[in-house]
Amino acid sequence: MQKKSTYLLVPSLIAISQLALASQPGVPTTPIRVMVNETALAINNLSEKELQKLFDVKNSKGESIRHTETPPQNEAGLWATSDSKLDGVEGTSTDKAYQSFRVPAQGKPIIVAVIDSGVDITHVDLKGKIWSNPSCKGGEVKVIDDGDGFKDDCHGWNFLGGHDAHGNNMNVGPTTLEVTREYVRLKKLHDAGTISAEDTDLFAKISADFTEQRDEKQALYERYQGFDAAYKLLYANGLTAETANAVNAVTSTDPTVTAAKALVLKLLDRKVDTAYVAMALGELGDAVKYQFNMDYDPYSANSPQSIVHDHPEVLDEKGYGNNDVTGPDASHGTHVSGIIAANRYNHIGVLGQARNVVIMPVRAVPNGDERDKDIGNAIYFAVNHGASIETCFSKTNTRCPGHDYS
Repeated sequence: MQKKSTYLLVPSLIAISQLALASQPGVPTTPIRVMVNETALAINNLSEKELQKLFDVKNSKGESIRHTETPPQNEAGLWATSDSKLDGVEGTSTDKAYQSFRVPAQGKPIIVAVIDSGVDITHVDLKGKIWSNPSCKGGEVKVIDDGDGFKDDCHGWNFLGGHDAHGNNMNVGPTTLEVTREYVRLKKLHDAGTISAEDTDLFAKISADFTEQRDEKQALYERYQGFDAAYKLLYANGLTAETANAVNAVTSTDPTVTAAKALVLKLLDRKVDTAYVAMALGELGDAVKYQFNMDYDPYSANSPQSIVHDHPEVLDEKGYGNNDVTGPDASHGTHVSGIIAANRYNHIGVLGQARNVVIMPVRAVPNGDERDKDIGNAIYFAVNHGASIETCFSKTNTRCPGHDYS
């Protein structure tokens, strides 16, 4: 029996009854009022455990989107490379190691490939720390073709890109999850009557997983739309700040505004302000519109939404992608690169763990699930271009890519 989400909206009869509410001066349209009343009623029926889960939205990698508290710092404002005895902060003791062992500052740099969401190669703390293809003169992005199948790969490669009709770079941003892709693949075989007995059992498992995960994300998305509606309703009625005192200062005889006040007070008590609601709506919107969208395919050459224009079944395919190693969201890959190689002597930002390295950006991890093909080709690219170390980010700590239905 399919598990029912605890976040689903209350029965549609409530929505129908709320449609009778007449809009009043200063109050947004009826659909917003309906969402507020539905959400306020539904929140009251959740347990403490369900509320904790509701207010801790996860991204496609299973990480909380809420920023954690700042860790302890040493006197310089840094902690990662500090030493517990020297600095009183539990870091990696990297600074102490450099001082104690007198590690030479010069020498041939080690190339570290960062296989991730992309890297901001113009970041001030990574200046001089980005790998340059020897085939590129001065490291500039010029039209080069050194016969490796990756044209203009001056600073790395993007396996999540393609080109438009005019030759301009395009990028995959949010994309499908592995469970969605497998569900679509097996459903085609099931509907055609050509599915094997082994795949029939797998299809049953994936179908249940897909339906449960999709329905939960859809329900969460609707819930946060209700939170957004409550804030908008209060701002339309004179809310001046996102504090309990400011909410209580809103005066209205409208029962929907009263419900919105009670709801927003609960949200503020859980540190769910409009900034967090907007962040959650962005993440959950990507899940609903892309990650669990059975009709979205930015890869296959015959797909109307294709950006990459590759052939997913050809695992050793070369040349697909483009040279935009930054992509639409390089925040995670840049963060990882900074941990590894941020300039230790420019008095800006953080101190990298390694001083004699350069970063080779290889973009292969989207906002969704990465493909085995892209990760495999990314590793081959890195090794073939001189990388000695590869670091890869995925859903699990033990495997890149993540969820495995094989």
